[in-house]
Amino acid sequence: MFNNRIQIFPLDRSTTTVAGETGQKEPRANHLNEPQGIYVDSTTQAAYIADLINHRVQKWAKDAKEGVTVAGSSDGDPGSFVKSLDRPYGLRVDEETKIVYVVDLLNNQFQRWKHDENEGDTIAGGNAMVEIVLFQLLFKQILFEVFVKKAIEI
Repeated sequence: MFNNRIQIFPLDRSTTTVAGETGQKEPRANHLNEPQGIYVDSTTQAAYIADLINHRVQKWAKDAKEGVTVAGSSDGDPGSFVKSLDRPYGLRVDEETKIVYVVDLLNNQFQRWKHDENEGDTIAGGNAMVEIVLFQLLFKQILFEVFVKKAIEI
């Protein structure tokens, strides 16, 4: 069971929901369905969330009541075309250019979505079997580079 929300737990023990609603999972602007990856822009405090089952990336501005789709389809439908994603799993955002890089899990690829554009382009991977193996290796390397090295730096 998923709560389909993102919460923060500050040291004062108060809990704040910053995105999504408990138990709600429809592809509406204020709902998430199994959020997986999250990236918080240090300059704007906006949260970018990989909304796995709604097949999109939502950007939630600080104190917003709903998100804006910045990658994938806002209607929640999966796909393998340039305007869609199929289970976005992880993401990073270039804070200077606002380009969103997405792990498009079931399409076995990394997608790049430029700021204010309604379609992405594949920068690694694809659907062929050889590309799936390379994608998996690249995915593990990027996870190590992005998450493990960053954690060590902190």
